[in-house]
Amino acid sequence: MEPRKIEKNKEGKFLVPLSDGSLLEGDSLLVSTGFKIFDARRKEEYGYGIYENVITSVELENMFYNVLEGKYFDFTQPWWYDDFMSDVSINSNYQFMLGGDYFIDILRCSHCLFYNKSLYEKMYGDSDGLYDIVLAGDWTLEKLNRVMEESYLDLNGNGEKDIDDQFGYVSFEIWGSMIPFLISSDPNYIDRDDHGYP
Repeated sequence: MEPRKIEKNKEGKFLVPLSDGSLLEGDSLLVSTGFKIFDARRKEEYGYGIYENVITSVELENMFYNVLEGKYFDFTQPWWYDDFMSDVSINSNYQFMLGGDYFIDILRCSHCLFYNKSLYEKMYGDSDGLYDIVLAGDWTLEKLNRVMEESYLDLNGNGEKDIDDQFGYVSFEIWGSMIPFLISSDPNYIDRDDHGYP
């Protein structure tokens, strides 16, 4: 990447178009004549050149490959998780992480929601009725909350919610069970500027 020119816009920000088509933007600009990469072996406390797998940031950068330059990737195919890959990209010109159906960690983190068909039938008369709601695209967090509230019964009659009552939703941990609800709500984690930078 090489700078093509340096401009200043009306707001006083510096704009530097690069040779790869991207644009750097900043409030200040530092122009230098170049540098020599520091020999990390001189800082023995970091273990570079002494221990295995100790690398410098420059070496790490050289390990990354911009997959958008790969001629064998077709990201229009449905097995790529385009939203995920866009969220973790630098901008529209640089992408260093892949995600898709092949990605074992994504498959490992898949979640399922099971329901008690006997209880559902007792409450609503049709044990398969929940399938119909989901397949019709009508299953929402509001519907889930309604089913949970309607499922609760104070079985021991003590006026308190305790272990002997009937509940509409049970999970064995808090954070893990929240992940699918969070992701399926399609939150926006990243805002980007006009040039695609986070």
